[in-house]
Amino acid sequence: MKKTIEVSAKKVEDAIAEGLAILGVTIDEAEVKIISTGGLFKKAKIEISTGQDDPAPQGAAESVSAKPSVKLVTETAQPEKPAKPEGKADKKLEKAEKAAKRESKSETKAEVKAEIKAEKTSKPEVKPETFKRERFDKKNREPRESAPATPETIAAAEGFLSKTLQLAGIEATLNSEAENGLSINIVTEESAVIGHRGETLDALQYLTNLVVNESRKSFTKISLDAFGYRGRRAESLKRMAEKMADKCVRQNRRVALEPMNNSDRKEIHAFLSENSMVVTRSEGAEPNRRIVIYPAKK
Repeated sequence: MKKTIEVSAKKVEDAIAEGLAILGVTIDEAEVKIISTGGLFKKAKIEISTGQDDPAPQGAAESVSAKPSVKLVTETAQPEKPAKPEGKADKKLEKAEKAAKRESKSETKAEVKAEIKAEKTSKPEVKPETFKRERFDKKNREPRESAPATPETIAAAEGFLSKTLQLAGIEATLNSEAENGLSINIVTEESAVIGHRGETLDALQYLTNLVVNESRKSFTKISLDAFGYRGRRAESLKRMAEKMADKCVRQNRRVALEPMNNSDRKEIHAFLSENSMVVTRSEGAEPNRRIVIYPAKK
């Protein structure tokens, strides 16, 4: 009876030897079929069989050699074929898709630009001059003539000041003199009416001028004073201006003074205008506007 088994080993020879040992036959009595020769990571595999299904007919033994032959059939695995590269049609399709994306982006950008341009053209151009109030337009405003103080002017100025000081909780009396405009001296025991470097006194003076002269065709200059501050401040500014002008001439370089208000700057400009060795200029923006003293050009 024929018996067949499959054997695997590292080598074909080892598989044959192991199969013969299992079947208990010799190589002459067996039929070997090699299924796989193995490789680096694969074992060899054989099919080995022994015995015959049918007895050989008479006379046939004479024609057959006493030593049976061994059939070796080798079945090797066919290597996998590499994948074919993409065809020309696929590449053309990919290029067409990329081109379509680029065209859509460019169309979107063009549409956005067109919308922005349309918005700009549709909105009317508004110039900043449109919002200027006419009374602040100095070019179109006619200059007002200086006028002496009248009883109505004095009453309006004293009425505004009295009410303002009363609301501030300051008791004071007002002494007015109608010379070179209107000078009002505030007589009080509260030094708060002066403030730091005359800031409060300057604010009261500005508001009084604004209220009294707002609706008048002519302008009356109103100046306020308290505790003789204006005179003392003028002397202090004069001494400082002399000192800084001497420094400018001595060192032959520009000298910048500390920031000060408009009235103090006017005092220094007026005083140093008589000094032919220096020239004064106001530089900077409020509240840091200051006077800079330069040596006069020879």
